[in-house]
Amino acid sequence: MQLAAAPVPTESGLFEAIYVPRTSGGYFAQVTVTDATGTKAGDAQAGWTVDLEASEFQSVRANRPLLEKIARRTGGRIVQVDELEDFARDLPHQKVPVTDVWVKPLWDLPGILPTVCLFVLTCFAAEWAIRRWKGLP
Repeated sequence: MQLAAAPVPTESGLFEAIYVPRTSGGYFAQVTVTDATGTKAGDAQAGWTVDLEASEFQSVRANRPLLEKIARRTGGRIVQVDELEDFARDLPHQKVPVTDVWVKPLWDLPGILPTVCLFVLTCFAAEWAIRRWKGLP
């Protein structure tokens, strides 16, 4: 992959190129600098690693403020360890939304099939009328 470097406006002689890695792993960059005539002026190499999951596994402790925020936004609640038995016992009696997925073909929707049939018949009638009007066979 080739990237074009742009000059940094705050520092003379400094150029930068931005690359955003999409996957975790090791990366290697090789830079070749050329002047206006295309003559090689210099080169450099650099390497680095990226671990995109590092922030998720930074700590094994629960992020309580984040969990409370998620519970508050979704209508849930935080259950303490000593409340687990009561929570499990009351779970079958909790009112929860039920989501059903319905899949219907377009033709089964009310009014679609008659509308399409009427449109097709109108097109045939219009084509026939235009042919008769213009004297075409």
